[in-house]
Amino acid sequence: MKEKILAAFEKIYRHKPTLIVRAPGRVNLIGEHTDYNNGYVLPMAIGNEVMIAASPRIDDQVNLVALDKGNEEVKFSLFDIRPDSLGAWNNYPRSIIALIKRNRHSFPGFNAVIGGNIPIGAGLSSSAALLVATGILVEALGGLKLDKIELAKLCQKGENLFCGVESGIMDHFVIALAKANHALLIDCFTLAYEYILLPENAAILICNTMKSRELSNSAYNERKAECNKMLVELGKIHKKSYNSFRDVSLIELAQAEKQLPFYLFKRAKHVISENARVLAAVEAAARDDLAGLGILMNESHESLRSLYEVSSIELDTMVKIARQQKGVFGARLTGAGFGGCTVNLVEKQSAQTIAETIKEQYYKQTGVKAEVYLATPCAGASLVAMG
Repeated sequence: MKEKILAAFEKIYRHKPTLIVRAPGRVNLIGEHTDYNNGYVLPMAIGNEVMIAASPRIDDQVNLVALDKGNEEVKFSLFDIRPDSLGAWNNYPRSIIALIKRNRHSFPGFNAVIGGNIPIGAGLSSSAALLVATGILVEALGGLKLDKIELAKLCQKGENLFCGVESGIMDHFVIALAKANHALLIDCFTLAYEYILLPENAAILICNTMKSRELSNSAYNERKAECNKMLVELGKIHKKSYNSFRDVSLIELAQAEKQLPFYLFKRAKHVISENARVLAAVEAAARDDLAGLGILMNESHESLRSLYEVSSIELDTMVKIARQQKGVFGARLTGAGFGGCTVNLVEKQSAQTIAETIKEQYYKQTGVKAEVYLATPCAGASLVAMG
């Protein structure tokens, strides 16, 4: 991919780039729809990534060319950055550039070519990777020293303001701070984090159902609004002020069940129980307990399907097929849901056979050719050596 982007840059701009940045996608092992509820998550960065080649300009112009969008070109001034009214891909780099500029950081205009191999719409955070990659690029161009947590927070804010997605901070956080060979436990309230080693004989398979989804056009924002409403309703019932579902016990929720709309009760039950599953998953990983970790992943999917109602026929089919295979400990949807991918915990020595069988069975049942990736925990966003 690096060679392709370098060649495209030289062809378009007639000179070589001065730097290249990369930012990985991510897969969330467990902890879904908990990040924007100030809960716990356990994601890891993956080998698929966004890459940007760039060189500074002597003026305030920004020129972006997206290889994955048919070499679509976008131009704007650093002093006039507005959201693209069509909701296009370029709102992601626009947003982080604008926010870093608003923080009174100085950096030049630049020419850039963007490419990548993260499947778009698969729930593997191609958009968050583009945000973080752009932030790392601007940091390098301006000789800035941005704290990685602050960068992640700016990326989240940019996605909220420019892109119409009320996302939490998980994606940007893990893409910025990931460590090779580790997952990342994130407390999305305090932003404390811990690197977690996965069991040595475990492998992670990502299965793409090939059903895409657009977060800003889905029920994602609706679910966030439902959770906010639920906290207000619980506060009225218990005459308490709740900052998040971390402050609510399952006992308190059960006491209020009859006074709540059932759909709001279900949303809250998922979030509260999912937070507990994340912490239990970390303990299972520390014990090398693959069976226990797999059970928690299975429970997570059932909760997302029946309580949070963000699964789909395709996701449920993929999960069911995976669970029927020997050597699969757990399978669940990953990401926001409504389409995209599942994440599967499997025996390392059987991973390739399991992957082929899942693809074969999914095609037989749906007529769709799925993509299955063996995911290795990778490092977070960084500059790439030019040599």
